[in-house]
Amino acid sequence: MTNFVEKFPVPLIFKKILKDNLSGQLIVKDSGFSKHFYFQKSDLQYATSSGVEDRLGEILLKTEKITQEQLVMLHRMKEKSEEKFGKLLVKLGIMDKQSVFQALQDQVKTIATSTFYLSTGQWSFKLGEPDISDNPKYKIDLREIIIDGCRQLIDFSYYKQRFEYRAPVTLPIPESSGPLLSPDDIRFYLKLSKCNIVSTSHIFSIMDMEENEFWHRIAMLYLLNCLDFTEFKIGSKIHENLERLEDLHGKLKANTLDHYQLLELKDTSSVSEVRDRYFSFTKKFDQENIEAPPDSEAMEKVEYIIERATEALDTLTDENKKKAYDTGEMKKVEPPPAPTGEISKRTGPEKAKNLYLKAHSLFEESRYHEAARLLEEAVQLDDNRASYHLLLGLIQSKIPEFRPYAEKNLQKAAKMEPWNADPVFYLGQLYWMENLVKKAEREFRKALEINMEHTLAAKMINKIEKQLKKPTFSLFTRKH
Repeated sequence: MTNFVEKFPVPLIFKKILKDNLSGQLIVKDSGFSKHFYFQKSDLQYATSSGVEDRLGEILLKTEKITQEQLVMLHRMKEKSEEKFGKLLVKLGIMDKQSVFQALQDQVKTIATSTFYLSTGQWSFKLGEPDISDNPKYKIDLREIIIDGCRQLIDFSYYKQRFEYRAPVTLPIPESSGPLLSPDDIRFYLKLSKCNIVSTSHIFSIMDMEENEFWHRIAMLYLLNCLDFTEFKIGSKIHENLERLEDLHGKLKANTLDHYQLLELKDTSSVSEVRDRYFSFTKKFDQENIEAPPDSEAMEKVEYIIERATEALDTLTDENKKKAYDTGEMKKVEPPPAPTGEISKRTGPEKAKNLYLKAHSLFEESRYHEAARLLEEAVQLDDNRASYHLLLGLIQSKIPEFRPYAEKNLQKAAKMEPWNADPVFYLGQLYWMENLVKKAEREFRKALEINMEHTLAAKMINKIEKQLKKPTFSLFTRKH
């Protein structure tokens, strides 16, 4: 089957070959070249390319192993002789046999890593033992090619579009891959392991590193099968805690919360009530609930919130300090003046966000009608959030009479985030529930085009294909 590079970059088949320890031939073509790769149990044994830049002489010149004059002389000799370029290098004393073998091995690696930069073209993979009996075998570890290719890559748009708003999940590092990773790669992997169920974009925002460096490591770990990404998940408690963290930190920095508002207490609360509330409040911001690295910006915000909560505890559990605070002798937080005239522009989106979070909880409790009402209001207040339309569509799909509206909301979410396969997948599920099998299959296949790793879509397609293969009873097939 032919795959187009625009939809499925070549490194994805490297990932598959490595994961399943495959043997076979990979052919990559575009208008200006044709590259052939031969794999045996995931090791790259040999490669050829019709591209001028992939010729041995040009690679040696680029890496300053030979001069321009030597290259011209070698090409002239090659025109008059049938001898291979490598043999001519040895014959002229430019390189010894061992150096030529290493150069040929480097040429194969260069041809392979060059596929990481392709933005157009097509590729196909034929499974089976490759026939390369007349050619040398270099047995290059595919992991090395993936690591080198990712380190040289500049455009990470494919990986960003598919994984920016998903949650990375670390997988065990194979023993054979561990020694090839740098200490920085390992440290990055360990930080990611503490960030499960947090979106990749959020992780980037809390890590102190350059964007290209971040995405290079994400792509590399993913292609090495050390990293995967979860499907869309409704109602994550960790997401709620992160959003609450951002909200509280902003309000405390703006001095819009007093001690009572921070701990959600009344001014008549007893000392024991204050202490109980403080401990339950701070527990919400344990690292296990935030899932951010200890040295991240998120944890710095947690420390600031806990510091302010501790200050509130100290004041409200001391009779004299509490009295001074309540009477104004100790400075209280002064809320900003309420906006006059029109409602503040932030009011709508903030209210919509709160409604969205409440709807999350109701959805988890299967209270679909209540959740739908809240989300409909949220969408009216802020119509530019694909996540609102996606959740509303999911909720409406659970209510038979609301399913026509579910279709519209899921279609809108898909249009707003064309890189996200989930709205398309849930649209397919909606059609499946309505017994529109062909329409469902079309959406599931669309989801796989957007994200070829979408396991749920693949499972549904497999289910449909099995169902279509089942023999159906007919009067015309009965034996008489």
